[in-house]
Amino acid sequence: MRYDANAIEAAGLVKRFGKTTALAGVDLVARQGRVLGLLGPNGAGKTTAVRILATLIRPDGGQASVCGYDVLHDAHQVRQLIGLTGQYASVDEGLSGTNNLIMIGRLLGVPRGEARSRSAELLARFDLADAALLPHIVRELDDRGIELAEFTLRKASMDEVFFALTGHHADEVHTGSVAREMEETTR
Repeated sequence: MRYDANAIEAAGLVKRFGKTTALAGVDLVARQGRVLGLLGPNGAGKTTAVRILATLIRPDGGQASVCGYDVLHDAHQVRQLIGLTGQYASVDEGLSGTNNLIMIGRLLGVPRGEARSRSAELLARFDLADAALLPHIVRELDDRGIELAEFTLRKASMDEVFFALTGHHADEVHTGSVAREMEETTR
């Protein structure tokens, strides 16, 4: 890996499929150590751009590099540096996020213990540790016949934490009586 290079650089990427232009001069720069999300409507060229960066297809124009390696001329080096998975990555929907990461590590030849510790490190780094036991929770609800209309996992706001601890909303503290009540309970 070339440590002085950006993780991704693309300039003027063009890709056509017959008469359809999927990419019309895309420029993109992503620094190392960052998370990059490609957003856009269906047909905007997100998947095409990712496939070019992953060396799966060749651009019709422009240039692209990953960690300083050209996706056309240094495709083997690029493939050694990246991992690519779709948004529905699980081979087995019953696998937790942790087990999915361990499995991918093992498939890439990482020793079991190292794969386990690296998966924990990655989940913590991207603040996803709580979301990793999630399939187990959903499976248990399903086993009990509980159908969910919607499920959201998020961290509590400071106001929600305050309310859970005190029984009052934070803006009520300014009235004085709640502040006195809290003061008395901490003595």
